[in-house]
Amino acid sequence: NLGRLLSRTSIAISSGFVMMKGMIMMLDESVSESVRMQSCMATLAVFVASALLLFGSSPMFGNKATRRKPTSLTELVEKCSPPVGSGMDGKVEVTDMFTGGSGSWNAVHGVTVGRETVKCRYFINCAGGAS
Repeated sequence: NLGRLLSRTSIAISSGFVMMKGMIMMLDESVSESVRMQSCMATLAVFVASALLLFGSSPMFGNKATRRKPTSLTELVEKCSPPVGSGMDGKVEVTDMFTGGSGSWNAVHGVTVGRETVKCRYFINCAGGAS
């Protein structure tokens, strides 16, 4: 990519000049010790920043970090476990939806049929009227 090459080249050249000037000031004994120390620290900071920009992962220059693509609903449904329970008492009635839906007393007779831990950014509760 020509744009990326030009931007990296300009960063390398300009930071090279700044670092060269910093090295000259660090070695110049006619400059006070505190100025030489500040020049040393500034040169080091420019070097680290330049290295990060040139060799690090930066979206500004097209090195996008790996990001997981969104999972489609079809993929999630295919990965789901089958429903828990035998279903011997028939389907869940509409009135059961007001007392917990498929987790209501009529459906599971008060027995815990499973526990899950879910880690997510958003949660949509579709548990029926009781929720």
